Amino acid sequence: MFFKNIIGQKNLLNQLEKTRSKSQFPHSQVFVDQHGCGGLPIALSCALSLLYAEEEASLALDKGRGLTSFYENPDITYLFPLHDSKSKVCDYLDDWFVFLKENPYGSLQHWLTHIGETAKQGNISVGNINALNSSLNLKSFAGGKKICIIWGAEKLKKEASNKLLKILEEPPALTYFFIITDNVEDLLPTLKSRCQIINIPPAKNKDIKIYYSKTGLQENKIEYLTNAAMGSVRKAITLAKNESSSFMHEEMLIKCLRCAYSAIGNKEIVVDLMSWANELGGWSRISQKDFLDFTSLFVRESLLISYGSKTLAKYSCSTGFKIEKFAPFIHSENVEEMFELIENTIVGVQRNANGRILFSDFSLKIIRLLSIKEKV
Repeated sequence: MFFKNIIGQKNLLNQLEKTRSKSQFPHSQVFVDQHGCGGLPIALSCALSLLYAEEEASLALDKGRGLTSFYENPDITYLFPLHDSKSKVCDYLDDWFVFLKENPYGSLQHWLTHIGETAKQGNISVGNINALNSSLNLKSFAGGKKICIIWGAEKLKKEASNKLLKILEEPPALTYFFIITDNVEDLLPTLKSRCQIINIPPAKNKDIKIYYSKTGLQENKIEYLTNAAMGSVRKAITLAKNESSSFMHEEMLIKCLRCAYSAIGNKEIVVDLMSWANELGGWSRISQKDFLDFTSLFVRESLLISYGSKTLAKYSCSTGFKIEKFAPFIHSENVEEMFELIENTIVGVQRNANGRILFSDFSLKIIRLLSIKEKV
C-alpha cells in the first residue's frame, strides 16, 4: 500500500514487504542512499506499514486522506540535521512535514535551504538525541509500535552517536529505528554493527522514464533527461522541475570552456575566468552543485563522442554550442583528472568552501587539463 508511490526499487520493495508481512523487520536498519534514490520515502513507507493495517490505510486513502497526513502520526519520532547544536527538532516539525510533502527525495542542502539556512552544514546534536530518548520511553499513543526515523545520520555529532548507540543497544520494546544516510562510512562502526545495512541501488532508466512520462515532458527530452539523471531519482525530479536551469548551466559552462581554451598561451583571458568564477561563486550551494553535476554529464557525453560512440550520447545543446567540436579535447589523458576535479569541487561546495575561491581554482585547473594533448 505505502510502497506503491516510490519510484522504482521494485526488488528492494518486494523484499521489504515480505519481511514486514512475516513480522521479521529488524529493530534497527540503516538505508544507505548514496544516489538520492528514495532512502527517506522508503523508510517512511516501512514505518507506516508497521503502524497501519493495509485495510485501514486503504480505507483512509479512499476517503481522501492524503499520504503525508500519515507522517504526522504521534508514534513516529523524527531526527534530522539542524543548523546549530542549540536548535530543537520539535521547533521545526511543521517545516519538516512541508518538506516531506514537497520534496521527500531532497538532499540535506535542500532541507537546510528550506528552513532558511544556507551558510552551515547542519548537525544532529546530543541534545536532540536526549529528547529522542525521553520520547521513546513514553507509552505509545496507540498502545503498539513506535518508530524513530533518523535522516541525515552522517551529521550525527560524535557525542550524539555514542548516545544513540546506547539506545540501540537496549531499545525500548516494540520500537523500530530507520536510519538514513548518504555515506555509511561516516557512521560509528559500533553503531553500524547494531543495524541491518541496506544499500539502495541507483534507479533503473526504465523507472525514471516511467516517472517522466507522467510529468508531461516532451518525448524528445525524456531520453536526454533520463541519461542526465544517472540513476538518481533526486536528480531526475530536480531536472523535471527546473528544466530551464539546464540552459543556464550550459551557458555558464560554455563560457568557462571558451575562456579556458582562449587562456592557453594568453594570460589576459584569466581575468575573464576570474570574473566567471566570481559570478558562479555567488550562486547558492544547491545551484553550484547542480552546475557541477551538469558539467560531469557534459564531459561524459563529450568523451563518448570523442571515442566514436556518438549514438550513445543523448545530449542536445540548448545554446547552439557544437559539442562535437569540443569533444576531441576530452580524452584518455585528461578525462580522469577532469572527473576528479569535478568531484573535489563538489566536496568543497558541500563543505561550505568559499565559492569564489573554489571556482577560481576550478577554472585555472580546467585551463591546464584542456591543454593536455592525447598521446598518439
